[in-house]
Amino acid sequence: DDDKNIRTLFEYNLKKAGYDVILAHDGEEAFQSYKMAFNHPKYDKVSLMLLDGLMPGKTGFETCQSVRKFEDEKGLPNIPVGIVTAVCKNKAYIQEAKKSGATFYLLKPVNFEKLLNSISKLLS
Repeated sequence: DDDKNIRTLFEYNLKKAGYDVILAHDGEEAFQSYKMAFNHPKYDKVSLMLLDGLMPGKTGFETCQSVRKFEDEKGLPNIPVGIVTAVCKNKAYIQEAKKSGATFYLLKPVNFEKLLNSISKLLS
């Protein structure tokens, strides 16, 4: 997420639930962090991504497309990718998330109890 306060809120809730977290302030940084995680001793893989739909530079949609292309090129399984946004609830936006390869779509403000339950189900 490009908003530091939102990143901090997600980080706090995810770490409190026992997850390791890699933060990024834009889509390109998120994608590069995802690729680098495969060579990092602590993060041998990324299990899930949460992306803000609209960020400066590479959007969450474009980042998701990059992740899917990377997975295809490397023969990796698709990780769950969620698009998180406060911007829009219209069907075209949701369809764009699906078209980009997103697994799920969340509206801000996020109910973290529901999010954590969803993450737990996706990763089990």
